[in-house]
This record gives sequence, C-alpha cells and structure tokens, in this order.
Amino acid sequence: MPRKKKVERPKTIVQPGTPPLQARAMPRKMSDGTRGYVRPDGRSYWQGRRTDTWETVWRGWATPAEVTHALARLVTHGLPASHPSSGVIATLGDLLDHWIARQGERPDLSHHTLQGYTVAARHMITWGRDILLSRLDRETIERYRDACLRDGAAPRTVVADLKVLSLAWKWGLDLGHVPARALPHVTVKVDGYRLNHRTPSRDEVEKVLEHVTGDTRLAILLMATTGARVGEVADLRSRDLDPQHRRVSLTGKKRTRTIPRPPALADLILDPADRGDAPVFDLPGGYPRQYLYHALTHACDAAGVPRFGCHGLRRMVVDRFVRCRNVHPKVAATYLGHCEVIMLRIYASVGAEDLEEAAAATGLGSLVSCVEAAPGSEESIPVQVLGTKAS
Repeated sequence: MPRKKKVERPKTIVQPGTPPLQARAMPRKMSDGTRGYVRPDGRSYWQGRRTDTWETVWRGWATPAEVTHALARLVTHGLPASHPSSGVIATLGDLLDHWIARQGERPDLSHHTLQGYTVAARHMITWGRDILLSRLDRETIERYRDACLRDGAAPRTVVADLKVLSLAWKWGLDLGHVPARALPHVTVKVDGYRLNHRTPSRDEVEKVLEHVTGDTRLAILLMATTGARVGEVADLRSRDLDPQHRRVSLTGKKRTRTIPRPPALADLILDPADRGDAPVFDLPGGYPRQYLYHALTHACDAAGVPRFGCHGLRRMVVDRFVRCRNVHPKVAATYLGHCEVIMLRIYASVGAEDLEEAAAATGLGSLVSCVEAAPGSEESIPVQVLGTKAS
C-alpha cells in the first residue's frame, strides 16, 4: 500500500516586540478537496496572536514574507490593548460592548463584517442589557429568539444575533470574563421559511433589466455577465478598474481575481483616474448589498417573473460556463473565483433534458438491437440480453 504523502506545515513565525507576536499556519481545505497548508500560489492561512494573552491580532492568506511584514507593522504601530480582567464584565451588555470594541481594533476584520457584528450586538443589548451573565441560560436565549420572531424579525437575523452572542461568549471564556461553561446552543426553525435558490434564465434577466436604471442597472448587469458576488460589486472601487487593459479586479471571500471587463460595460464605467478612490456604483442608502437585493426583488415583480436573488445571477453564469464545451473547468473556476470541485458539486444544475442528451450521446442504446418479425413467423430473431447467453 503506497504511503500517504506527508503535507509539510510552514514553520511558525515569531516577531520580536512587546509582547512578541507569533503566527502559525492553519490547515484549510484546498482546491482538490483535501486539507493542507499551502495553496498553489504559495500562500497559507495564518493566525497571528499575542504571546501574553494569546488573543488573535491578525489572520489571513499570505506568504511567509507577507506574514513577517504584517506582524512587523503591528509591532511598529502598536497592538490593541488587552481588556480588563474578569469582574468588570458582569452583564450581557458589558460583554457585548467590550467584544465589539475589541473587534473594532482588529486589522483583519472588514468594514462590512464589523458592521454586521455591531448591528447584531445592538439587537441583543436593546433587549437585555442588564441580564447577568451568570443567569444567561437556555431559557433566557430561547425567550430572546421567540420575542424576535414574534415581533417579525427574519429568521436569518435571529441566527446572526445568536452567532454574535456565541462568538462574544467564546472570547470572554478565553480571557476569563464569563462563567467557565459552554453557552447553550439554541436553534431557529420557522415553518415555511425557505431561501430563494432559484436560478433565472437569460430571458428572465433581460426582462428584469428593463425595469432598473442608472447605476443599479449597471451593478445588476455586472453580476449577470461575470457571475460576481453581490459583495464584490458593492465594494468595487475605481482603483479596481484597468481601462488600458479592459480588466476588472474583484475581491472575493479569500482572494482577488482579475477578469476581462464585459463588453456591455465598456463605455459605461468612467476612467478611474477621473474619479479617485470613489465607489464605481453610486447606490442609495448605507447598505449597498441590501439595496441590490431589494432592487432586484422589486424588478422581478415589475417584470412579472418569479423572484430570484443576486446569487441566482451567479448560479446562472456558472451554469452557462459549465455547459460551454469550449471552456475548461479550471478556467471557468478561476474566472468565477471558485475551486473546480465546488463549482461542479454545488453550482452546476442538472435537468431532465441534460440526462436525455447524455444518454443519447453515449450511444449505449445501439448495443442491443431487436428486430421483430411478424407474429408466427419462423424468422423471428431471439433478443440477447446483456450479460446472458441467447438460447
């Protein structure tokens, strides 16, 4: 039996300072479906921590040289101060206030993630700021869940609130701010609640685009022509546009990818040199992602087509890439910011017509031929079944 190939873990990096910082590579799922430490581009997922309190101060995908540079910058510009010892944090409001303040000092946390944490923490603080941590049990958390759902809160909103509470509790547990016990896990289940996983057709998208205008139309058009995530479109900046080479850089969940600019948007996006570092799309409201979701929903209703979400546009583009025989799966996955396994296993859809075409393309139906003679004729030919002998 061949020996399993040993995966080499990058060496731990130590940055001198007060206190010293330590970064270690963490195992992550690779593009081939296995768990490893180093991607093909030479980057690993690192976790940088203080060596006195073991708080995480930096994390992300980087090469060893980039990790060393990031830790050196943290030491030069100063580290977030440790929070007070246990005894200061006694109520739910104290815990969430301190935790949110700590998250705001993290250099690895994006603005949108911090914004989501803050909103979720505000929900819980408004409901029960003075609840003692010693009395935060399953019954109390279930009362919060039931009260939110009864007031009309979306189930996903309640799930996000409880997730933030769990993160804050784990943080407080590591530093001794909360009682030494696990927080009870409370589920959120609502009858009839379903996510919209519908994938639209090209004709439906064209009808929807007729009912949106301005930058909203351009943003939806970019998602429909490139498969970009709604966050990648909402966060797009002028610096991400390369008019000389007609390219667009999209920053996804884990990496930034550069793709050709769609011809439909060639004359509609201004030169970034004339716009500075402003957002490419001027969308109303303080939450561009939520605005695009609502704008797409209203446009679907106006066009008279079944509703689909922003991620439905991404699934449509993935489906078209998969069905195009001239595009290699690795090229399609790189364009869409996926690994091949995820693209084919989750996003590619299979219908009845696909199964019929696959059966016809294999030619298996021609292996057995049956010639029927007239009833009572002596020239009837026995049918041979695969795997048996004709008598």
